[in-house]
Amino acid sequence: MDQTEYYLQSGQRQGVWLRQGAVLLVLEGGLILRRPTESLAGTVWSHTLELGAEQAWATPDSGMHELAAPHATRFVLCPAPPGLLRQCAGRLRSLLQALMKRARKAPTLSAGSGSQTR
Repeated sequence: MDQTEYYLQSGQRQGVWLRQGAVLLVLEGGLILRRPTESLAGTVWSHTLELGAEQAWATPDSGMHELAAPHATRFVLCPAPPGLLRQCAGRLRSLLQALMKRARKAPTLSAGSGSQTR
């Protein structure tokens, strides 16, 4: 899984699009994370979460998240693992490529070279 390390200075804010299942790990400092705005019974609200050093959080939904650093912060963002459909498609593509490579290497029979039985 690819991961990217980020730094935020004290007081800095950053908007980031996170896909469902992405993991945010605070290495040093702390983050205030505001999840995407939601509507419930006509009321608009946004859940806020505070993460300290060595705390991790996996996003339950996709959307634009706002990260704020009350002091200098270093964190890692690991993207969501591919979904089942994407994994199956990747494995199928690999299998087909292997079969095609094997078919190119297989010996070919010329007409009349084999024996026929009746």
